[in-house]
Amino acid sequence: MKPWYPRELFADPETESLVSRRWREYFPRGGVEMGDAAAGHLDRRES
Repeated sequence: MKPWYPRELFADPETESLVSRRWREYFPRGGVEMGDAAAGHLDRRES
């Protein structure tokens, strides 16, 4: 990341829990898979 870019934002545990509980309510027709934000970190490199 370039030094002038803003730092990444992360949700607090309470918000993560709320979104997880209500995911199907947000997308009632399905078709949107909930990912794992922590697993998709930009600095992580796959081997």
